[in-house]
Amino acid sequence: MTPIIKPFFVVAAILATPIRAAPDDNTSTTATSNSTTSTSDSSDSSSSSTSSSRSTMRSRSSSSSTSVRGPCPALNTLANHGYINHDGRNININDLAQAGQDVFGLSIEAMRALISPNIGAGIEIETDEEGEISFDLDALFLRNGIPNHDSSLFSVDDYFEESAPFSEDLFDQFKSSVGGDTATIVDVINFQIERLEDSCENNREFFNVLDGNLINAIAGEKFALFLLQSQPPEEFTLQTKLNLKQAKKFLKYNRLPRDFVSRKDLGWSPILFEEAFFSEMVQYTFAEICKALFALSTVTEPKCPSIVPLLTQCIPPEV
Repeated sequence: MTPIIKPFFVVAAILATPIRAAPDDNTSTTATSNSTTSTSDSSDSSSSSTSSSRSTMRSRSSSSSTSVRGPCPALNTLANHGYINHDGRNININDLAQAGQDVFGLSIEAMRALISPNIGAGIEIETDEEGEISFDLDALFLRNGIPNHDSSLFSVDDYFEESAPFSEDLFDQFKSSVGGDTATIVDVINFQIERLEDSCENNREFFNVLDGNLINAIAGEKFALFLLQSQPPEEFTLQTKLNLKQAKKFLKYNRLPRDFVSRKDLGWSPILFEEAFFSEMVQYTFAEICKALFALSTVTEPKCPSIVPLLTQCIPPEV
């Protein structure tokens, strides 16, 4: 029987896709693990003004040099499009949760579960008289929270380049492997396993900094990519196609596709934790990543014995 994941609280990773963004060649926007500055994108603005009446995707607007961004493209994208404070500062957790539900369709409860594990984990926060929590985007998802993990799809490991940006080379390798402009979750996971194997072979510090959230993070971030598609998540299958041009725009430049319609405007019901966790796509991801980790841990003289503790997140296969 294929090994599957134990029911850990995976939703805390669903939008925490830790792929560092690189500068946009067409704008002056930069998004790194620490800070960013943004300017308006005229093509996005014109596209927004001519979009259909049901689409209310906001165009990106200018911001000052004091703006900040974190390593999560989803949260950076919410700021870039003005769904939360555009400068990335003083973000109220409830406002962020509501924006995540309106735009990406994750329920408010799921969004709070995403953020809450990081609150108090060494980040700077402010609490007002009513107990409302606010923080800056660059304070989230640090290594003492959900990590910028090794074997990221499109960023090299920190061992080779600390806080490395989006890698065009890795993206091109993936696109070449699928032979086109779309990919399924099966394609994505096959490439993810190649990244795991490469890190195990070449990264001497592989997984040494992880806190046990690796498999959750991998599964969550893959699910998040498919939230860009114009298809209700409850209809996701192993054959659902990911538009790679849109995925690159989201991961590298922290932008929504031009024809993107917020899930609220589409009238879709918010995605609950249970719906995401038990979806075919997430369960498949868990199973395949667990299989890969078991394989890497059972070879003769494994090159990365540090992965063994991660296997406590998996249910071993039946002999």
